[in-house]
Amino acid sequence: MFLQQVDLKAIEKLGLGAYSEVWRAEQWCADGQQRKVIVRYLPVVANIVAFAREKEIYRRALHQGGAGIPRLLEVRRVGVGYLQIFQDAPGEELKKRLEQSPLSCEAALDLLIRLIKVLRSLNSWSVIHSDIKPDNLICDLNQRDIRLIDLTDCFKPGAFYEYEHYVGDRCYTPPERMQGWLNTSSQVFMLGLTLWEMLTGVSPFKVSTKTPFLNAAQLRWGVLNMERLSDCPLWLQRLIAHMLHPLADKRPTLEQINTILQYRTVLPPVQDDRGTVPMPGDEATAQLRLAQVGYHYPRFLMAVELEREGEQNKARHEYAALANAGYSRAQNNLGSLLQNSGRYETAVALFKAALKKGNPYAAFNLGRAYAAGQGVEKDLAAALHYFDWAARHGHMQAQYRLAGLLEEVGRDAEAVFWRQLAEAQERNADTE
Repeated sequence: MFLQQVDLKAIEKLGLGAYSEVWRAEQWCADGQQRKVIVRYLPVVANIVAFAREKEIYRRALHQGGAGIPRLLEVRRVGVGYLQIFQDAPGEELKKRLEQSPLSCEAALDLLIRLIKVLRSLNSWSVIHSDIKPDNLICDLNQRDIRLIDLTDCFKPGAFYEYEHYVGDRCYTPPERMQGWLNTSSQVFMLGLTLWEMLTGVSPFKVSTKTPFLNAAQLRWGVLNMERLSDCPLWLQRLIAHMLHPLADKRPTLEQINTILQYRTVLPPVQDDRGTVPMPGDEATAQLRLAQVGYHYPRFLMAVELEREGEQNKARHEYAALANAGYSRAQNNLGSLLQNSGRYETAVALFKAALKKGNPYAAFNLGRAYAAGQGVEKDLAAALHYFDWAARHGHMQAQYRLAGLLEEVGRDAEAVFWRQLAEAQERNADTE
């Protein structure tokens, strides 16, 4: 339902996601003028840091000429959520456009060139977009315009907690995310999938949003049926194959792609191991195979399952291997196991290592350690600091604990906000 505001009148709903809804609306301005705008309503913004980062990207785009990024006009706080008001612009989701028919080579390449320019702007601000797909692209072929949306998925490149969750539309996720990292070459992989879909109307792989591990196996080892691109020139076929190389360091850079597009350079055939591994037939087999070849995410989930089944020693062994590889979720979980067995100092060291990767659960556990004096000297100021850090990064229990500590020191207004945010998160979790 459209959130009523005195100066806004809904025209049509444009989209509904897991955490937001988007409307086209009419706005009455202070000078009496009317204008059409795009309104995005987020009922609950749990991760305040990520929301602020997104807002900063829009600000930079507005003031530094970030072409292809929606123009953010205003942000309003509404309870524990926000309204974002954007300048209206013509166009439709690329995904919906491709449901009608594929694009011509000329149209697809024109959009690709413009999209590369958008990504290079983002990269110059030290962030990458981690969920590039036709659903997140608004295009207007008549105006030769394309805009990249959902900048919540923008974060700095590297190995961080944000990338240790295999989230987003996993039909477009590059293999390296299973290791907990992304970089600028990861964007190239997602661009390659999007370009293939622009030219053919379908994905190059048999993927489904319901089978993340089968998807990952396809994206890693699946064979590209290049006959689907038979209407494209050889140089373009080769470029796409290189963009979809399963190894990140083998893909061309955005700058190299621009040069290839300019000179129509024919790259050599791709040398990779696609097709050398039999495709698993079910999710469990796919997860096991991915874990066996060293991918962290499936192995971590197997360790979590061992812990749930009471196999503490086996779980500890798996967590330790992943923790040594720098996987923050394993570092945090191993720390919790050690904390429960009284090895407090080692647990704190693991929590601090995980926090360096941006893990809010580790920050919460450090807050608990300092509040209780376990493995560290008791320090309520330090506990408050870590609870605050975790709360701002969306950790619900930290928000509750922070609210309690703030009440104890008389900061009641802040306490009310954090408690309301935690309660809203909890309600959302109950309805999912």
